[in-house]
Amino acid sequence: MLINKKKMSILLDIVVIICIFCSFNYIASAETLSSHIKGDTVLCNAGFGFGHAALMNKDELLYQNGNEVSNSIIEVHSIFHPVSIGNYSDFVNNNTFLGYYSPKTVMSDYKKEQVLSRATQLKSFSDAGDIIYTVIGQLSYSGYDTVNYYNQGPKKLIQPINVEQLRCDGFVEYCYEHENIRISGNDSNWNVSFAETENQNFHNSSLNTISPKIQAYVYMKSMVGDLDEDGAITTSDSRIALRIAVNLDTPAAFHRFVGDVDDDGEVTTEDSRLILRYAIQLENTFTKDTNIRNNNPNNSLGFSAEIIELIWSGQYPIILCN
Repeated sequence: MLINKKKMSILLDIVVIICIFCSFNYIASAETLSSHIKGDTVLCNAGFGFGHAALMNKDELLYQNGNEVSNSIIEVHSIFHPVSIGNYSDFVNNNTFLGYYSPKTVMSDYKKEQVLSRATQLKSFSDAGDIIYTVIGQLSYSGYDTVNYYNQGPKKLIQPINVEQLRCDGFVEYCYEHENIRISGNDSNWNVSFAETENQNFHNSSLNTISPKIQAYVYMKSMVGDLDEDGAITTSDSRIALRIAVNLDTPAAFHRFVGDVDDDGEVTTEDSRLILRYAIQLENTFTKDTNIRNNNPNNSLGFSAEIIELIWSGQYPIILCN
C-alpha cells in the first residue's frame, strides 16, 4: 500500500518524537545550561536599518533573572566611542535584537580567543585616540607588515596598529579575517586585513554591497536552531530543545533565543519537532530566521546607501552603527 507524502511526514514526526524521548537517560537530572558564544557575532536593527554588529566579549548577554552581565559586548559604537566595551542594553539601544551569528568555519575556543585578542588590541588603539569611526567603508589604514600569513606565502597584513578608521561591520570582519577566518567576499578579495587594492575596494564599497546585515545574513551563519553550538543543526539540538520544553533544563538567554525556532516567544515541544525535521532534511528554514530577515532587510527609511554616505549632520557624519 502506498503512503502519500503528507501521511509519511506525519508518521515520521510521531516516530522521531518518540525517539527523542527514548534518547533521554532513565534518570534525567536537571541542568542549568551555559552558552559558549564568546567570540561570536550579535546583530541588532540599528543604523537606519543597515544593522549594527558586535562581537560577544563574554559567553552570555543576560543572566537568567534578567540582570545584565557587564562588559559582554565589544563593538564600534559611534563616532564618540570608536571601539568600546559595553552591555547588551547599550548594544541594542532600543532597537530590535536580530540574533547570533557565527562564521561558516567552525572556530575552536583558542581561535575565538585570538579573534578577541585582535578586538582588544583595536580597543587599546582606539582608547589612545588612534582609531576613529567611519561610515564610508569598513576600514581604512596606514601601513602594513609583510608576513608569511598562515603558510600562504608573503602577504601585506594590516596590523591593529595600522588601522585608522573602522565601521562596526569592518571591526567584526577584521578581527575574524586577521586570524584567517573568512567572512565576506569572493576567493580573491575576502580578507579585509590584506593591504591589497582588490580587497580594500570590495570592503570599502557601497552599503548596498556590504553592510552589517549583509555581512550576517549572506556571509555568516545564523545560530537559530544550533543549541549545542557545534556549527550544525542535529538531533542533539532537538533533544536540548525538548529538555528545555519539559523543564528538565534551565536555558540561558542564548538557548531561549535560538531554540525558539517558530518565533512564538518560548521553547516548546513544537520547536524540538521542527529542529528535528530540519536535522533530517525535512525542513530547510526556520520561521524565526525568515521573520528576522523580513524585518527591514536593508534600510528602513528608504534611502539609498550612497545618499546616506553623503549626508552630514553638522561636522559629523550620520552615526549608522547606533
